[in-house]
Amino acid sequence: MPTPWVPDALLVADVARFIGVDDPAELAERWQVICQRANALAQAELTGVLAAKGYSAATIAAWDFRRDYVLDYGTYLAVCKGQPDKAAEAEPLNRKKELEAAAVIIAGGVPVGPASPADTDVGGIGHGTSTAKADLEAEFCRRGIFR
Repeated sequence: MPTPWVPDALLVADVARFIGVDDPAELAERWQVICQRANALAQAELTGVLAAKGYSAATIAAWDFRRDYVLDYGTYLAVCKGQPDKAAEAEPLNRKKELEAAAVIIAGGVPVGPASPADTDVGGIGHGTSTAKADLEAEFCRRGIFR
């Protein structure tokens, strides 16, 4: 299992604030379990969204706002599970929808888009010429056959 982006204790504290409990230690023990599961699920689901869009594991690991998204989305999941009557109030924390719609993420302070099919498909051209077809086209252009 990957290292959590957000410590469980931080998520527990955020959930406690959300449901109006001043001291996270006052939460019932079931909240510890709910928050631990919500934290793992939030990280897995958000990673899945980015991977499905074509982001590499390295880019996902470098994503600047991963902690913020996991903390918000994990809080949303925990509240929906532990106190369903507050689910509508927690809806703005469902950052998964926002991430699904995002065209780019910020990694290392730079906007980064998902890999294009040409960068990942076998025989595609990512940087420079990397296929026999492209090499032939370049050679024909040098010889004046293609213009």
